[in-house]
Amino acid sequence: MKNEIAVTKTIGPDRDRIDYTHDNTGVRVRRGTGQAIARASVNSEWLEHGPAYSLSSLNNSFGSFAQGSSMPLAPVLAHEIGRMEQSRPELRKLVTGELSFDDAVSTP
Repeated sequence: MKNEIAVTKTIGPDRDRIDYTHDNTGVRVRRGTGQAIARASVNSEWLEHGPAYSLSSLNNSFGSFAQGSSMPLAPVLAHEIGRMEQSRPELRKLVTGELSFDDAVSTP
């Protein structure tokens, strides 16, 4: 498990979103979209950062950039999803459509 990071999954109170987080960054998934989230410190609220992207555009961004290159936000978000994949493989399955939002929001 080389370079595995601890990822926390938090389901929103209305079950309308799932946050996948590590340290002070993460990805918020709603039905059909994904968006970067961040917080200033451990005691801060998670805030959405940048635009929400369709899951299909994030899926198309996997592997479309070189390490260390200047990247638009969608590929950066796809890279963040890739970093979390070992700890939470369901996130990538959710983005690729292998797992439905309803199934993902129904499991802890």
